[in-house]
Amino acid sequence: MACPPPPSAPPPLPPPGGRGKGKALALAAGALVPAGAAVGGFLSFGGEEGDTRHYRLTAPETVLDAYRKAEDQPDEVAGNDNREENRTLGIEDSREITAFYADGNGPDQRRLVYHGAWGRIGDPSGTLDRLFRKFTREPMGGVDGTFVGSPQDFHPKALDDAVMKCRKVRIKRNGGLLGKPVETELPFCMWADHSTMAFAFTLDPTTAGSSRPVSLDTAAEDLARLRKEVRAEAGT
Repeated sequence: MACPPPPSAPPPLPPPGGRGKGKALALAAGALVPAGAAVGGFLSFGGEEGDTRHYRLTAPETVLDAYRKAEDQPDEVAGNDNREENRTLGIEDSREITAFYADGNGPDQRRLVYHGAWGRIGDPSGTLDRLFRKFTREPMGGVDGTFVGSPQDFHPKALDDAVMKCRKVRIKRNGGLLGKPVETELPFCMWADHSTMAFAFTLDPTTAGSSRPVSLDTAAEDLARLRKEVRAEAGT
């Protein structure tokens, strides 16, 4: 289906703000719709098979070579906010992190939304399955979006022994001909190990809604690289 070109200027990053179930995906999807979405309550996870060390997540100033921390960042996520909910997902003693990144300026500026958590998790694959079920049944914070297909396992080289699952999210945004909504598909990947879990959305106005969207393979490779860059041994 032919789609119009991206708008002349990208919408701003979603503003920092309140939490609530189902809004974690809206945080990212909101960057492609006119109204920003609030930061949502999310989850936590946990380290590699055979690796007895514990890890935490950080937000470096630069990730994936080109993305730098955006000037506006979400409110700091308190450590206890979602611990009970996270425990039902198989996560213990969770803490969370969210960061906004940007690459370039003007209408072609790319953005990256990164959200994750760390703690202890006994079954990384099972936790990812529960998360996808959670996202499927809960609204995306007011964003008109639905998952496409079923989660697929991905094993990019940089992932090591962690688990990664991906699927696409179809959202609607304004900006089409005669002001009609345009459907856009975004790749959505999550990793989990025995210490950490995270996802990231890369939002590129030059490919969103076009005939050359980012593939799941590319999204999986980028998330595996991001994992290498944001994990640090706990206590370091």
